[in-house]
Amino acid sequence: MPLEIWNFVGRKPRHHVADASQVSVRLNRANAEFAGGLTAELIDFARNGAQLRVADEPDAAWPSNGEAVVLELRSEKPGLDIRLPGKIRWQQAEGPGQWLIGCEFDEEVSLETLGELFLAEILSDRRSTGDDEAPGGDTI
Repeated sequence: MPLEIWNFVGRKPRHHVADASQVSVRLNRANAEFAGGLTAELIDFARNGAQLRVADEPDAAWPSNGEAVVLELRSEKPGLDIRLPGKIRWQQAEGPGQWLIGCEFDEEVSLETLGELFLAEILSDRRSTGDDEAPGGDTI
């Protein structure tokens, strides 16, 4: 079957967070006119965006969909502080006081930076929820 028929558009792989305690995440508006920002938890990460969890209720400090932001990742290990400019693509309530936010980066994250996130044990190719365990407790 010819590939043209499929109209397939590949999606960049999303990487799971190995240990959220290894990284602090801050989401700031790119517009310097507004101070403050949101403290968030990194849920997953791809070269072109990230999904974050915020334990707070929306207020005036929250950026709106389409607004320019800067995602700051700071590792607990020295030497890995990353600033990624992008835009808010979506927001949705996850539960009482919990919100998920999708960010799209302005530029694709380099493979070198992605590798550093894996080496710092921030990202993993496995889910950390135990979903990948076989009945005997072995990791699949």
